Amino acid sequence: MTIHTVGQRSPEWFALRAGRVTGTTAADMLAAIKKGEAAARRDLRMRLVCERLTGQPADNGGGYQSADMRWGVEHERAARMAYEARTGDLVRAVGFVTHDTLAAGCSPDGIVGDGVGLIEIKCPKSATHFGIWQTNTIPPEYVPQLQHNLWITGCRWSR
Repeated sequence: MTIHTVGQRSPEWFALRAGRVTGTTAADMLAAIKKGEAAARRDLRMRLVCERLTGQPADNGGGYQSADMRWGVEHERAARMAYEARTGDLVRAVGFVTHDTLAAGCSPDGIVGDGVGLIEIKCPKSATHFGIWQTNTIPPEYVPQLQHNLWITGCRWSR
């Protein structure tokens, strides 16, 4: 694994992601249907082919971002600090982590301690957050991203 110290959502970050399966596309990579290829998997495959052929990212940050998504990005730093205050664990923010031999990478929201764990910060709207808090379970839609990030980083656990 190689850790790249670039700002997340910077032009350098988008360039590093181009042509790679990332944590945010892990669910699309795993998408399956009973017969044929799932549309999400096919679309991901086509996007990766185009990015590898052109060397250019399909997404350069100009894509759609809802108000809830913006709110989450804006509050990520505060959430990381709250995690550190609550647990006493120091979290190192990282830009992008690449696999050394495969076209895969990830952007964990933080690596804990000496790389033993990682955190993936989600800042959903309050009603969604309260629902997650009540069940004390990771929503299934986050699991592929967490597993992918653990695989790429070699960390033993994720929160």
